[in-house]
Amino acid sequence: MTFAQWAEKNGITMTAHKGGRRRKWVEFSLEATPWTVTLARGDKQLRCVFFMGLAHQGKPPSLPQVLRDSQFDISSAGETFKEFCGNCGYDLDSRRAYHIFGYIRRDARRLLAFLGAALYYELCHLGEEEEDGDDNWSGDENAELQAQEREDD
Repeated sequence: MTFAQWAEKNGITMTAHKGGRRRKWVEFSLEATPWTVTLARGDKQLRCVFFMGLAHQGKPPSLPQVLRDSQFDISSAGETFKEFCGNCGYDLDSRRAYHIFGYIRRDARRLLAFLGAALYYELCHLGEEEEDGDDNWSGDENAELQAQEREDD
């Protein structure tokens, strides 16, 4: 199933407006175009800033692009800071890396609240081959993210 098909199946829509707050500590955000993206599903909405690189020449992001990038962020949010740095090539002593890691985890918690545990899990695994028969997922893996989301509110 594609990201577009998954979004349609689950009633997820998106609007994008040029502009949004830049993150000074993220190098690419200084050259990329920020877009304020609003995802909607039923009566729920999730607003975030999404950056499009120079190659996109000012074109707005598509819903599949936003979902694909969110899927990548979700995979990083479940890692420890040390794993995140190792997988993304950051120095463990980098404040910039620590800020990026914190924003990724925060955004993952917000996405979990928007989608709910079942759709969040589906998005995590969208596009993967279901070879391992992982039928035993209970949602416990996201308990920490849910608890942190309640603390942030």
